[in-house]
Amino acid sequence: MKADPSVIPDCPVLDPANPMPRYLQVRDWLAGRIESGLLEKGAKLPAEKEWAPALGVSQMTLNHAIQALVKEGLVFREVGRGTFVTDHDPVAEPVHIGLVLHWRKESDGGHYGTTMLHGIYHVAAEQPARFSFAWGDPSEDEPQDYYIRLAADHQVDGLLLLIPPAHALPQMLALQEAGIPFIVVGASWESYALPCVDFDNNAGAELAVRHLLTLGHRRIGLVNGAMYLRSTLARTNTFHRVLQSENIHFHPDWEITASSFTMDAESAGKLKTLLRSSDGPTAYFAAGYYLCTQTVEMIQGVGRRIPDDISVVGFGDPFTAAYMSPPLTTIRHPIEALGELAVERLLIGVREGRSGRETDLQPVEFVERRSTSQPKHA
Repeated sequence: MKADPSVIPDCPVLDPANPMPRYLQVRDWLAGRIESGLLEKGAKLPAEKEWAPALGVSQMTLNHAIQALVKEGLVFREVGRGTFVTDHDPVAEPVHIGLVLHWRKESDGGHYGTTMLHGIYHVAAEQPARFSFAWGDPSEDEPQDYYIRLAADHQVDGLLLLIPPAHALPQMLALQEAGIPFIVVGASWESYALPCVDFDNNAGAELAVRHLLTLGHRRIGLVNGAMYLRSTLARTNTFHRVLQSENIHFHPDWEITASSFTMDAESAGKLKTLLRSSDGPTAYFAAGYYLCTQTVEMIQGVGRRIPDDISVVGFGDPFTAAYMSPPLTTIRHPIEALGELAVERLLIGVREGRSGRETDLQPVEFVERRSTSQPKHA
């Protein structure tokens, strides 16, 4: 039996550029048809293997979407009979979450962003929740109601602001003043009572630097990312604070600052020149995973050995870090758990009509592998 085209008059329009998984896009589309009455209460849905091709999706994608609807009470299944639209109102209305992504539109957010989104989806899939996406990188010239307008335009119940820039603080304070529930993910402001979920970047940077000092390194270089990120500012400030507390000399030329999550041609050129110097650093703290992989490649590219000639400590521990050559000594931070905690807090805030003012700093972990050792002079 083929899918009956009269069951529903249209098909989902899936956006391949949308970072939301396809099954959640299908789930939102189906939920909208149920809520609008295009799929009537008690209606039997066609068999997935027949209906999926008619909708233009895989059977697995459709199955995951229907499973999400089952959890929300919008549809139910009976063994041997099929899947039906629930003939009574669901217990809870889906919470409409606005995800504001603060990375380049042509980027998928890399390991950091995609892992964080996976944690958000993992929790939200168990809840009556749906998503709208917006790209946001408000400059200092943007009006203070920037996020307020995003929330109104998408008609959301609350916002998750993923990795916002440091200069977005006025827009966040305005959002808080407006009473719109929101959570900041991957950034925090110590001096402001904002609802943030972040890593303890200060503790992570201190663990990295003190490890190198304990090994005997005194000439330590820093490779950091975009200074408009709160995480970069925290890691950079802690790096310098720890060295100053130990009266360790730091040459300004030993700090390489990239304009994004990776080194551009200019910053990479500066690092390559420094690596060829005989009196340069004997160790580097690369304050980001992609920055670290670039640093390792460049060290090896100029013929230096890790850790015999130069030690390297990174920040971030995806599974590939353990398989680098040599395996990377780094700071592990729970990215997926950060996304999970953020959406849990937002759902509570939406139910209570407020987002709170607390900052949750998640602990980090030092992971020692084989990219660090004592300097030769020691």
